[in-house]
Amino acid sequence: MPTAGGGGLPVFTPRRAPVLTADFTSTAQWVAGRSWAYPDGGPVNPGDNKLDHLVEDPSYSRSGTFRATRRPDGNWDTGLLTTEGSDQGFTVRTGDVLEARVRLPTETGAWPAIWTWRDGGQEIDVFEYHPDNPDLLELSNHVREAHRYHRDPAVRPGAWVDLRVE
Repeated sequence: MPTAGGGGLPVFTPRRAPVLTADFTSTAQWVAGRSWAYPDGGPVNPGDNKLDHLVEDPSYSRSGTFRATRRPDGNWDTGLLTTEGSDQGFTVRTGDVLEARVRLPTETGAWPAIWTWRDGGQEIDVFEYHPDNPDLLELSNHVREAHRYHRDPAVRPGAWVDLRVE
């Protein structure tokens, strides 16, 4: 269950050694800005408030800070990191534990999320956050058709959220 955290880094007690430690600057571990799911950086979907266009520029995804730039056509250039096609080719497997610490945006229009999505199926949304619902995290398992909306006053724009999924 996600919990909102305060000042220091979270303390996790893994059951076994990590299978992957995310180094977002690693070009061997992560591919920036492209995925089979979004050919040529798109598509956008204004009906779902998805106005982002993915770019391969590493400054959008490897600095540790989310970056988006408004384009003249009203859409946004933004980054994406994926293990798809990376040299290390990491895949989440049954029994793996995923832990992350995420700072939620204060601006509307950003849609931060962490998900697994293998070959167009087996999608699990570890979390999705939409600033137009400022106290809500969406958690979805599209494999087993389950979801939960987690509302908590500690989930708010600018808050740090510690996530652990087993």
